Amino acid sequence: MSSLSSSHVTIGDIISEHSRSYPGGLALVDGQYRLTWPELDERVRRLANALRAAGVGRGDRILWLGQNSFRVYELLGAAAKIGAMVCPGYWRWAPPEMAFAIDDFSPKVIIWQEEEIGDTVRAARAESQAAESALWLRHDSDSAGSYEEFLASGDPGDPGLDIDPGSALLVIYTAAISGRQCGSMLSHTNLISMGMAVAWLGDIDNATVFLNTGPMFHIGNFQFFGIPVL
Repeated sequence: MSSLSSSHVTIGDIISEHSRSYPGGLALVDGQYRLTWPELDERVRRLANALRAAGVGRGDRILWLGQNSFRVYELLGAAAKIGAMVCPGYWRWAPPEMAFAIDDFSPKVIIWQEEEIGDTVRAARAESQAAESALWLRHDSDSAGSYEEFLASGDPGDPGLDIDPGSALLVIYTAAISGRQCGSMLSHTNLISMGMAVAWLGDIDNATVFLNTGPMFHIGNFQFFGIPVL
């Protein structure tokens, strides 16, 4: 990895490389979930293959409608391996705003949360024109139609696709100057280059631990903290 420039590496490559380099290293901790780099890499590969089997591919979009979770990083890794995009939606949106984002983003898959925002999500789903064409997976459940059931269905092998690092990976919505939500698309190269610069400025190394207390729908969590530590 050290011999490669940021313009030739994807977020998926970084996770796979860490899996080889730090086989016992802890990658993510979220409540009951404690994942080493190899465990995270396997979950990312399973999720990527499950998404491919569901028809998600290059340029397709995945919308996260939930609060902070390690699964957002899994989605980034899986999307990175198949050329798709992930948007961590603003879970505080009112139903019309959420419905607008669903229609504007036109996701193939929507990962949603029942706790605290279930009523809002259902209201937005009823109002959205694009909602019913998406595959809906609930992340705070282990029952049928859940994120975990879907992930477990995927093959553990690496998809082995050649992904352009210049392609969009992360989409963050902002009100912008028009007052309407606008999605800003950030590429692998953008995220990794910014991450490398911040890691150097902040003296971040492989012993650094990031406690994510900010909202994951905000770009600062990824460009200034999450990706540099990753």
